[in-house]
Amino acid sequence: MLESSGLESSDLDPRALCHRWWTLEPPHVLNRLLTALYVLFCFEAGVCLLVLPWVSKLWSDNFFVDHYVWVSSLSRNYFVRGAVSGVGLVDIWLAFYEILLWLRRRRGTVKVNHSVKADQP
Repeated sequence: MLESSGLESSDLDPRALCHRWWTLEPPHVLNRLLTALYVLFCFEAGVCLLVLPWVSKLWSDNFFVDHYVWVSSLSRNYFVRGAVSGVGLVDIWLAFYEILLWLRRRRGTVKVNHSVKADQP
């Protein structure tokens, strides 16, 4: 039966299958999907971090602000709000940078090295 399917008995060895799976490059479709999800996550988190400290009642009226005085003083500090908004800007920039890298990889102007090298001295 193995001969008719074109498989050898060594092809069914779990160690060989695992080794073959780890040495293959990731499929392009999965790579695109994960990149798109990463970009969406970075952009959405960035927009939330940019906007929420300034316009949301969630920022100033929640459990932690009501029960801990030091959290209340931090949440009302404009420098802390600005720092959180800065992290949001960095996340948005990261999303656009990943889009740019993805477009460059698609055109072939950036080469990505997927090889894993064994113990180097």
